[in-house]
Amino acid sequence: MWRELFAFYWQRLRDWWLPDYCLDGRPESSHFHRRRHTREYRLKKRLVQRLWLGFALLILIAPTLPLLAGGGLFTTFVAFAILDESA
Repeated sequence: MWRELFAFYWQRLRDWWLPDYCLDGRPESSHFHRRRHTREYRLKKRLVQRLWLGFALLILIAPTLPLLAGGGLFTTFVAFAILDESA
């Protein structure tokens, strides 16, 4: 009983608090972060996450300061280049 009551009030609070586009998963046409809801952007974001994971594994395998500094800067540059809006 308590679980159902909590779920009921949690649903009401979520419906009241969150905007409509968060509840149904589609952005409004005038939303300023509309591009973040597209399939292409999610694929780019997944690619950047894998890039950072690969870099982290490389640092765990060979933990040297020059590799950390140079690789970190390079990975940051590539991540920003992939997620750039104008590309």
